[in-house]
Amino acid sequence: MIGADATDTLRLPGDLFRGQHTVRFRGERTWFWICLLTAPLTAGAIGVLLHSPFQANEIAIIVAAAVVYVTLARGRLLGTSALAHERQFPELFDVIDRCARRLGMRTPQVFVRDDLLVPVTAVGLAEPYSVIVSSSWLRHIDEQELEFLIGCELGHIAAGHTRISSLFSASGRENPLIALVFGAWLRRTEYTADRVGLLCCRSMEAALRAIYALSFREHKGQVQHEAFIEQREAIQRDPSLAMGEWLGETPYAVNRIMELRRFATAAPYAFWSQRLEEEGIPRESASLTSRPAAPTLYIRSLALAVDAIVAGAISASGALVVHVTVSRGDLDTAVAALKGDPSSADLGRWLAAHAALVGPDVVPAAGAIVLLLYSLTMVALIGRTCGMMVFDLRVVRAGGKPVGTLRALWRYALAVFSILTVIPVAVGAFTGRWLHERLSGTQLVRGGVS
Repeated sequence: MIGADATDTLRLPGDLFRGQHTVRFRGERTWFWICLLTAPLTAGAIGVLLHSPFQANEIAIIVAAAVVYVTLARGRLLGTSALAHERQFPELFDVIDRCARRLGMRTPQVFVRDDLLVPVTAVGLAEPYSVIVSSSWLRHIDEQELEFLIGCELGHIAAGHTRISSLFSASGRENPLIALVFGAWLRRTEYTADRVGLLCCRSMEAALRAIYALSFREHKGQVQHEAFIEQREAIQRDPSLAMGEWLGETPYAVNRIMELRRFATAAPYAFWSQRLEEEGIPRESASLTSRPAAPTLYIRSLALAVDAIVAGAISASGALVVHVTVSRGDLDTAVAALKGDPSSADLGRWLAAHAALVGPDVVPAAGAIVLLLYSLTMVALIGRTCGMMVFDLRVVRAGGKPVGTLRALWRYALAVFSILTVIPVAVGAFTGRWLHERLSGTQLVRGGVS
């Protein structure tokens, strides 16, 4: 138990989500695993309804593409949105910096863009995280309401939600298909984030106004609180009305308000309200200019496993193309034989029989080649693969400089040599001194480039 005299030992924001005083909404993590484990069944059912069932390799490619898109989206933000700081949108930056300090977090990057649909959202798989604020909505919310909304997004970052939710949407916009698959978890993450938002703004009234503003904008002042809450009773009387929430990634506004009111009278809110008012609670230990660290063998292996899945999916998708290229003459012969009685079923059986010859032998070898080419191309172009993006890794030269094409070629040529000769890989695994990195002048690091 964290006692009242243990303030100096608190480490925010992590302690917000641990122990008996956790602000994490009940069942959030449980529902994440339920949604994840049932996702193939749910996605398959959706695919059947759409008359296009999803294949495993298609899902892997979609996930890989989402990871790449989230990383590239930060470049789009830098190129098309205004970065808030002390000289640009100073009032907005001050609110976010103040909330981050209150929660003991590193201040994320703050971007301002014109978005009529999404007032504020947080994205990022790892540092640096970003909070995106819509300029169209700023005129409809006051400072305290903004503190609540910013606090919610910081809560998503601190609780680790964005590492998953960013894969679903880098813009913060809802997707009904994602809501059907992961909605039960996503809605619970909103309840958790609302609690952090309330701790930031320290005003239930401001929190309620902010929630109303999300639905009614400039008309939020015309909403009568008790009358609005009564609408929830109608939903509870008719369970079919509650099913409409399944189509959204966020809960009904009436449910958000009721859960927030419950939290405001609970012990965790009283505990953290007092602790966050006290001085001496340190910020997150990671420095804004911390040097990138060398990843452990465990993290390297996990990143490689992700890349192997991606490469396997790519090579499996291309299996038919490989087969047709190898057996073009046989295919022409088969088609000619079928001209007298062209039957798609006969041709399908012929292709299936010949594809069976390709499957066991060609695909594994193709997968290894695809993995090498895919890794080489990604590192040469952007310095990291999909697996590296997931675990916040990147390949750099001395001083954090980009690798470049020639050096990437040399790095992976040496890596292949190390694998074939075994000994350099074994030495690297035990000592952390990798031959292909030392000779190529490159290094795999974790974290941002200083």
